[in-house]
Amino acid sequence: MRYNSANAISGKGILGAAETVVANVFHDSNLWRWATSGDENPRHHVPGTGSLLLVGVVLALAGLAVVIHRRKWDPFWIYVALVAGASVVPSAVTFERIHSLRAIGLPVFLVTLAVPAIAFLADHSSRLVWRAAAVALVAAGAAQFAVFQVYYWRDGPTRLEAFQADFPHVFRDAASTRRPLVVYLNDYEALGNAQWYGRLWKVPVRELPAGRAAPSGSVIVANLKRCPTCRTVSRRGVFTAYLTSR
Repeated sequence: MRYNSANAISGKGILGAAETVVANVFHDSNLWRWATSGDENPRHHVPGTGSLLLVGVVLALAGLAVVIHRRKWDPFWIYVALVAGASVVPSAVTFERIHSLRAIGLPVFLVTLAVPAIAFLADHSSRLVWRAAAVALVAAGAAQFAVFQVYYWRDGPTRLEAFQADFPHVFRDAASTRRPLVVYLNDYEALGNAQWYGRLWKVPVRELPAGRAAPSGSVIVANLKRCPTCRTVSRRGVFTAYLTSR
């Protein structure tokens, strides 16, 4: 279900799908964008900061250059380089660009690629220029991390809607009425949360298909209120619990 709603290649044919995926791979492999603007989905990342440290990207590219220069293309480094590129493919088949969760393997392999560059700096630490480069990299990384912390503590707590943090409050209020609780199967956000908190708090929840009337006197927990005349029991963020008419 989620794949059908998120994929970017449906109905395009083989050539059209291949063209879309290749274009998206190039877009999602843009390490500059990963390190500067990052994932814009507030559920994955605090907007306004990079999803990767720019220093890590620089070290990964430098590490790749070291491997190529030393011609150490043993099977391990071939594997790391290829899989680093392939790690963005799961994101490339969907319509969302720079998606942290679907490209979760990318930072892992970038860290691995950074190892030869770090080893190079350690081996050449006796030279002033490389010591200065190492200090500059550490300072730049610390500065970007500090900027992220500012954004995180300022904007992070405001992402309640992104994490659907209001739902448990609405669900608890609905359960406190001690009336039968209802959630509709086509209300995906409310459904998943109701299933989770219903099992967690041992509160029975009846699941109804779209279009079927809820039993009279029951409380519907929903992402959107579908009954303008029904009495609202609780409302926070995008979630509402409302009482059906008797």
